[in-house]
Amino acid sequence: MSNCNQFCSLGNKMRGVTVLSGYRIAIVGATGLVGQTILQVLRDHSVPVAVLVPLARESQERVVRFQGRDIPVEPLQDMDWNRV
Repeated sequence: MSNCNQFCSLGNKMRGVTVLSGYRIAIVGATGLVGQTILQVLRDHSVPVAVLVPLARESQERVVRFQGRDIPVEPLQDMDWNRV
């Protein structure tokens, strides 16, 4: 987590990214059963998440709810993996 400070200081400037403090996580298939289960496990275990990027093959106007926020789902094919 040594890189958290450089990413956490970005605030909400990065499109589709919620910046808090903790791990940087991308979830492929965030709207499906496995993705929703991963989100629930993160919630249940209070995993500190600095960046959450929900991804799906079909992402049009979809959101996932995490830590009290609606986070837009992004298209998997457009993901810049340097963000996480």
